[in-house]
Amino acid sequence: MPRIPTQISSVRKVFLDFKKQLENPKNSKAVEEFENALFKLITDYNTTIYANRFIVGDVVEILLCALIKAVGLKCEISNQERTDLYIQIPNGPGGMFSIKSNFTGSGTIRLINVMGSSEGTTWSEPTIFLIAGKGIYYADPYMNIPVKRTGDAITVNIKDLENVKDELKLTGIRIPQKPDNPQSAISPAYDVVKSILETIKSKKLIKHV
Repeated sequence: MPRIPTQISSVRKVFLDFKKQLENPKNSKAVEEFENALFKLITDYNTTIYANRFIVGDVVEILLCALIKAVGLKCEISNQERTDLYIQIPNGPGGMFSIKSNFTGSGTIRLINVMGSSEGTTWSEPTIFLIAGKGIYYADPYMNIPVKRTGDAITVNIKDLENVKDELKLTGIRIPQKPDNPQSAISPAYDVVKSILETIKSKKLIKHV
C-alpha cells in the first residue's frame, strides 16, 4: 500500500472536523438552511437541462463554502483548474478540495474532463461528493477507489464511493434528488437578463422577458 502523503492526511483531518461540526446540534440551523437552499436550487435549475449544470455546480460550491464558514471553519473559493475550495481548520491544517455533486443518486460522477488528448491525466485531488439521497462523502486517490477513463472523462461509480469508511461519510445531510420533470426549471440566463434590465431601469425590454 502506497504511503499516504502528509497533505492528504491533513485534508482528511479537515473533512473529519467539518463532519464533526455538521453533526453538532448547535449547527443544525445552518445545516437546515443548506439543505433547503439545495432543494430550491435543484428544483428551480434542474440539471436535466444541460445549460443549468455549470451554474448549479458554481452555486453548490458557494453554498458549501458558506456552510463551512457558518460552522466555524475557514473557506475560500479556489481559482485553480481542478480544485474548487480551500478549507482550513482555524489554527489547524488546511487543504484544497474538488467538489462534485450528483442529484440522481446513482450512476457515475465525472472527476476530470480530459478531452481525449491528455492520456497521462489522473485523479489526484481530495474530493468532497454531494450525492442525492446519500449525503456528503469524502474520497481521495489513496483510498483504492476504482476510477474509469471513458473517452473524454475520468469517472467514478457511486456504488464504489459507498464503500468508503463510515467516518468519511455524512449520511445525515439531506442532498435532494432532482425532479423527473424539468419543465418548470428556470434558465439562469433569464435571471441574468432580468438583473441587467432592472439595473439599467429598462422600461420596454423588461416587459417582454
